[in-house]
Amino acid sequence: PTRIFAEREGLKRWLGETLQDKWLALHDRCSAVPYSLEAAARGARKLKTQALVYLAPAHPTEAARRAKAHYAAATNLTDRQSALMVLCSLDCAEREAALADFHARFDGNMLVIDKWFSLQAGSLHPHTTENVKALAKRADFTLTNPNRVRALWMAYAVNAQAFHREGG
Repeated sequence: PTRIFAEREGLKRWLGETLQDKWLALHDRCSAVPYSLEAAARGARKLKTQALVYLAPAHPTEAARRAKAHYAAATNLTDRQSALMVLCSLDCAEREAALADFHARFDGNMLVIDKWFSLQAGSLHPHTTENVKALAKRADFTLTNPNRVRALWMAYAVNAQAFHREGG
């Protein structure tokens, strides 16, 4: 699993480097599409996130800057969550600020807080294992809530990079 992960991330990095200008232009173009439930707007939201997913391994500083702006400009949970997903995998200050804001913004909404746990457990961040252990000690994590357990531990279990990391 770690070899497959490394090859996949290498390909994403290569695509991010090789197609940087195209990803940046795509992100800009899709960011200009206003929110609606129409198929074109839904597609633009997905493409906006995918552009950041490919930029992140090759240009993490630019991806963090754009994801932070994407997060701040979000008018809906889809945009906010997708920007946070990108930030969760980056080792940057923007990550911590967005995680804190997301938790404070949705505190009390258990289903959205479950997403907050899952995004961190499934992230490509280099310290995901340590982060998951710390999340399991939080007051708002409980083993008596099956959704919360699934949000943290099952998301971590399918994270090939973190769960199968060399050295255990």
